[in-house]
Amino acid sequence: MFKKLNNYLSRARLDYFLLAGLWLLHAARGIVFAFIDNFPKGGDMWRYLSMTEGYIHILQKPSWDILRRIFAENPHFPPLFPFLSIPVYLLSGRTEETAYLANLIFLGVLILSTYGIGKRLHARGAGLLASLVISTYSSILVYTGEYMMPIALTSIVTLSIYTLLLTDDFASTKFSVLFGLSLGLGLLTKWTFVAFLLGPGLLVVFMGLVVNKDRKIKRSVNISLSALTAFIIASPYYFYSFWHIVDFFNFNKYQDEAIPTRDLLSLKSLGNHFMNLPELVGRVFFILFIIGLVITLIKFRKKNSISFSWFGVSYIIFSFLLTKLPRYIVPSLGAVALISISWIFYLRNRIIKVFFILFISILCLLNFIDESWMTAVIPEPLRRLGLVSSGQHVFKSWRPWKTREIFDYIVKNRDSKEEATWVLVLYTDPPFVSDVFNYYSIREDCGVRIFNDYWYFEPDCERHAVYDYEKVLKASFVILHESILDVPDTHHMKKIWKYTIGTAEMFSRPEVFSKLNFMLSREFEIPDGLVRIYKRVSDPDQEEKAAVINKAIEMDPLGREEYLDFLQAAR
Repeated sequence: MFKKLNNYLSRARLDYFLLAGLWLLHAARGIVFAFIDNFPKGGDMWRYLSMTEGYIHILQKPSWDILRRIFAENPHFPPLFPFLSIPVYLLSGRTEETAYLANLIFLGVLILSTYGIGKRLHARGAGLLASLVISTYSSILVYTGEYMMPIALTSIVTLSIYTLLLTDDFASTKFSVLFGLSLGLGLLTKWTFVAFLLGPGLLVVFMGLVVNKDRKIKRSVNISLSALTAFIIASPYYFYSFWHIVDFFNFNKYQDEAIPTRDLLSLKSLGNHFMNLPELVGRVFFILFIIGLVITLIKFRKKNSISFSWFGVSYIIFSFLLTKLPRYIVPSLGAVALISISWIFYLRNRIIKVFFILFISILCLLNFIDESWMTAVIPEPLRRLGLVSSGQHVFKSWRPWKTREIFDYIVKNRDSKEEATWVLVLYTDPPFVSDVFNYYSIREDCGVRIFNDYWYFEPDCERHAVYDYEKVLKASFVILHESILDVPDTHHMKKIWKYTIGTAEMFSRPEVFSKLNFMLSREFEIPDGLVRIYKRVSDPDQEEKAAVINKAIEMDPLGREEYLDFLQAAR
């Protein structure tokens, strides 16, 4: 007996030693990125950074209604991810370069939870291999280097499914409460958490109340305890923010034009996320997933039902959303990893089993290197065969984007440090989305206020030009990235862009600026073009402002040609 126990403990120590080594490898990669990778990420990252700064300001000024202030800061988004990131963010220097080191905590949870699920459903080797595979998926490697939601949400989803399995179909009271705790934390991470837990949750409830005949009363009580625990944790936020979230979805639907509603049942719509999988996991891992999917369907085992319900139910839910962003299904990649490799551990031939394990481990190493290195180090023939991913090569982004220099220039050259200085940033992709400068402004509390060039959730897009022109009249500075004039009229921007482009064209003509009392103040050369900073030298007469705005309102709804004619007349 003691010999068996000692052997078990020895194997457990070895497993956790290997998992710790895997996590340390990712940690080393993340720390290196913190010093080398300076590429300004997408707008979502900067918005989360701004949220974190806002919560820090609240914590620095505690009051009796601090919980209400926390919920009110960003009522559309649950606060857990920024809050859990604050300690790491503060310790790493409170900078955007190191903020995403908080992802290493979530990545550790993801690795351990995936190991636990694989071990409980299949074998300890399956848990180890699944942890290796998911941690080297292309999307996981990319999102680990960005201060965004996918890694945090993926880790809490995986942790919740692991604790769900530990409940033993809700026979264990202790683990049922633990599952309720993880469920509440998941709901405070993002509302889409429900989509990934719905399938496995209903399956385990069914097993506990219908399939298993013993201790039904105890299982029912434990299910209630799980639900009550989650309710206690998550309900304060949702009671406060419910209508804010409803408003968010109502406004958000106006930008969701990628696939018309009538086409949601088309093969294109239903297969969209499936076709996104090669991008998310890497081409070779997608092939591995297809092989695993076919084999597990042919030789289906009861234990596979958790992985299938996890992936299948969430896939169906997100297929019926208008927007088909690939990152939406990242939290289901734990199921993808398990389906991809679990069949290997049912092979009877030991040599074949070891061959597949070594083959997949080598592929994971290749993908890790290829996604992380400065240039593509994997031979092109292997790349053409799909044996590695497309290669994001994050290190290649070491280029002088000058976002910090541009913001510092505006702060230094504003007319007054006592009053707010309004800056209009015309929309572009990184590095000059307005969210970058908004983050700098919130972090340093320097009185600079940033305008978007468009109001993203404004349902009446035809009035968009009016709002743009009001911003023009209020701004003290305008930042124009010249590549804005080359952006194609596609996707959900197609309605909004035709009004924004009018503003951009207005700013591209120096004679217009002279009429609006703007002068070119400074130009910055960056890797993908030129950034021009315009400063207002005097404020337009208030009557002139009113006349311009009233004229624009009379022209509602504005079409592109009418808007350009209006700008021409305003000159």
